[in-house]
Amino acid sequence: MVETSRYLTDEVVQALRREIEENQGAELFAILSRPDGDSKYNQLNVVCRGTHTEVPALVSRTQPGDMTVHNHPSGVLQPSQADMAVAQMFGEEGVGSMIVNNAVSHCIVVAEPVKDDKKIDVAEQEVLGVLGPKGHLAKVMEGYEPRTAQVDMAQAVAGALNKEEILSVEAGTGTGKSLAYLVPALLWTKNNRDRVVIATKTIALQEQLVNKDIPLARKAVPDAPRAALIKGRGNYVCLRKLQDARTQTGLKFDEKDNDVAREIEDLGKWVEETGNGDRADLPFLPSNEAWDLVRSDGDMCLGVKCPFYQRAPFYESRRKAAQAKILVVNQALLFSDLSVRLTAENYKTAAVMPPYSHVILDEAHSMEDIATDHFGKKINSLGLRLLLGKFHSSSRGNKGLLVRMLNLTTESQPTFAREMSDTLIPGFIMQRDEVVQQMYALSRALHEHLNPEGQRNLVVWVRDQMLQEGALDAAKQEAAALMEMIHRLTLIIKRVGTYWENLPDSFREKHQGVEVEMRARMRRIEATMFALKNFAVRQDENEVPWLELKIQRELEEFEYRVSPLDVSNVLRNALFKPFKSVVMTSATLDLEDEFRFFNDRVGLTGFSEKKAAALRLKSPFDYRTQAGLYCIRMQSSPTHRAFAEELANLVLRTSLSKLPGGTLILFTSYQQMREVGRILQYPLDQAGVPLLIQGTAQRSHLVKRLKETHGVLLGTDSFWEGIDLPGAALTKVIIAKLPFRQMRDPLFEARCQKLESEGKSSFKEYSLPLALLKFKQGAGRLIRTKQDRGVLVIADPRVLEKGYGKRFLRLVDEFPMWESTQAQLHDALNQLGAEA
Repeated sequence: MVETSRYLTDEVVQALRREIEENQGAELFAILSRPDGDSKYNQLNVVCRGTHTEVPALVSRTQPGDMTVHNHPSGVLQPSQADMAVAQMFGEEGVGSMIVNNAVSHCIVVAEPVKDDKKIDVAEQEVLGVLGPKGHLAKVMEGYEPRTAQVDMAQAVAGALNKEEILSVEAGTGTGKSLAYLVPALLWTKNNRDRVVIATKTIALQEQLVNKDIPLARKAVPDAPRAALIKGRGNYVCLRKLQDARTQTGLKFDEKDNDVAREIEDLGKWVEETGNGDRADLPFLPSNEAWDLVRSDGDMCLGVKCPFYQRAPFYESRRKAAQAKILVVNQALLFSDLSVRLTAENYKTAAVMPPYSHVILDEAHSMEDIATDHFGKKINSLGLRLLLGKFHSSSRGNKGLLVRMLNLTTESQPTFAREMSDTLIPGFIMQRDEVVQQMYALSRALHEHLNPEGQRNLVVWVRDQMLQEGALDAAKQEAAALMEMIHRLTLIIKRVGTYWENLPDSFREKHQGVEVEMRARMRRIEATMFALKNFAVRQDENEVPWLELKIQRELEEFEYRVSPLDVSNVLRNALFKPFKSVVMTSATLDLEDEFRFFNDRVGLTGFSEKKAAALRLKSPFDYRTQAGLYCIRMQSSPTHRAFAEELANLVLRTSLSKLPGGTLILFTSYQQMREVGRILQYPLDQAGVPLLIQGTAQRSHLVKRLKETHGVLLGTDSFWEGIDLPGAALTKVIIAKLPFRQMRDPLFEARCQKLESEGKSSFKEYSLPLALLKFKQGAGRLIRTKQDRGVLVIADPRVLEKGYGKRFLRLVDEFPMWESTQAQLHDALNQLGAEA
């Protein structure tokens, strides 16, 4: 503890003292600054009168070198747990934290401020010093082969970081793009305070980065900063919720729930024994019901008030992340974070993730789709029923939050308990049942008008014409009635909250988790009311309302979604403008159009606030000697009934040829995939060749099985990208059909219609480019290393018959190409097998 005069001018001391007196000695928070670089702080800005919970919003008003200050009315200046948490949060931004007494005579500095140093660029020689022929990587990596394209990409990434620019890089398979962005990112963060986020689409690439590439890169970069994997908080156990679930207070399991009870107990023992709380590390896969009872939820978190705060697995992971300069995340989490930051206009403090200044997006070809999903809104019937069941469920015994509150108060708070049992819970049950019945009425109205044939799964674009003609008027009336019923339900929950707030503070403090959970679930119910208020109403020209209608377990269900028609503007505002640099890379960004299509979709066309550059790097593989392309002259078109039988015959001839290794067949239709799988099952069984079909097991398990067995794998959308099967694991890739999107996709259809309304060809401007990018991804599954050998087979005759087929073939023009029949292909593969 020292005198405040060491840090503050006399004028600031007097001003802060007056502010505290006017606040009647209660706690307040202020920002101290010294804009002219003086030794003492000479400017004061009081920004908050309240508690630590209000503090996070202040970070956006601070600059590195500033100092936050708050008073302890007690006069005891020892920092509390909450003070330390706040100091750490501000410290990440170079902002100091100080506590003063009410007289402002003495203070304690919890964390010293750090003034921003001058930016230190990454020099070309530094990159070469790691990735060059005699660089550090050559010394730590056995059999290292320097790659010119990798060095070129690394220099370009370093340039984007140095100049604070936007960079798009198409790096062909085998370029080594992971190290090409990791090395400059590590060199940059080693010398600068800025944090870099690396976002991928697939778990496989995340695991490769965390387990292989980052440890290798850190060995090659002297004094490399730390890196951390960031996951959404739903991946972690909440210790408070776990304790509540284990004690079973108000949650009495009946015989049907014995399995869930055992899972909870096993989870508890595992956390106690390992100190871990990450779902990915669990030795067993918990059921959704069990995990929902214990997982961490942002809106149910007590934060620094929680007795488990210091040990909480989620906060433990975030503390590690706060010490890291490189954060590895998936794109879904990145866009969740961007959505929060855009809404709050906050880019300096923690949101879903700790703050960061630079973004590197790998697998960036997926940006538009993932951004579309995260900047939209949705409501579904099943989710709403489950939410109501969290308050009270009668279907499997009396349980839920309200029953738990009743059980907690039966002995110690009898008046509250009587009100709950006699009035509030019965009232809730009655109103809940009305809501559920009304939900079924809304589902019935939607299915009756839009799904009269009773399809199990139907997607419908809610067009303007449909709304104008009144096709959904009956459903809108049911939605309005449902909203009113939910409103009445919320009034009952609010009454429960009012009664609870009047209980003794000591009791509420002991059971604060119940209160925060009630408020959180209440907010979720209110959010559904907002969605229902605008049900089947298009408020914005950039919105696409659509419905997914399902029949599950003989129940008619619905999901209503509103998605952005165009995400280019939101990407400009949420990503390109606020961050210092953005690097986007993938093996498939350019369509020989100088990145025009990619730039149009993500918002870089016409964007002038930052300089944007693009770089295309070819694969180092010699496709002329490593691969071959066979375009098969099929007798039927992909839409003809006979095609499935003909395709199955092609798969048999290919997979049973003398060319060893696994076979991957890429489909665009689940129905066609299942039909071909049905035809193949018996002959492949007879031949002793394993048949692996998407949907029969987890994607990772199917890929692992193909590596082990070299069998036949049938897959659709997710298997066109993100799987790595080098060597004999995969030597034959068959593309069943050129990957054009179907008009059954409302977003795709709406985007096509918009282009047509602008006088453009939706096929040339949107449908064909999307198919080309997807095709490029699928073709990239074949050759993964310089030692790989294999064939790419295209079964869709349109690649030869249609004019646009040449566009597809140009993307693989390095492959030697043959037009052939199935018999000719079979002979060619046998010959290749004999030569192998």
